[in-house]
Amino acid sequence: MGFFSKLKNTLTGGWAKIAIDCDGGLRGNEIPVVIRVFVGAEAIDIDRVYLKVRSFEEVEIPRYQFQNMATQQADFIDIEHSFDNYVKDYTVDGPQRLDANEEYEWEYSFTVPEECQPSFNGRLARHLWEVHAGLEMPGRDPESNWQVIEIS
Repeated sequence: MGFFSKLKNTLTGGWAKIAIDCDGGLRGNEIPVVIRVFVGAEAIDIDRVYLKVRSFEEVEIPRYQFQNMATQQADFIDIEHSFDNYVKDYTVDGPQRLDANEEYEWEYSFTVPEECQPSFNGRLARHLWEVHAGLEMPGRDPESNWQVIEIS
């Protein structure tokens, strides 16, 4: 692999492709996760395999009417706001070397505390849970996309 290919992989996290499989579950119970890693054309040394779990609430109020004080006329605005309710980072496995052109799989489980808000999707607000996996290593970490899961 040439210098520019290595530089690109370091900057973009292109050393490996990561997939995550999780269907969600019940608060207070273990929720299983499977992390699959497909390593590219070169072996990589990683510091850890990680799993991130987060929940956040989003509020969207379309065409909110308010009185414009400057013009004394009614104006409309879309209001959107989001905030995190829960963020947790887990170490699934520690430092190791992953061989080129190989596939790896880790099974893990986590628990969402019972006092946390479950998933919901209303007219103006929703509460989402997501999982995300990655490989911590020098440069940009290869990562999965955030996957929405259902928590009851």
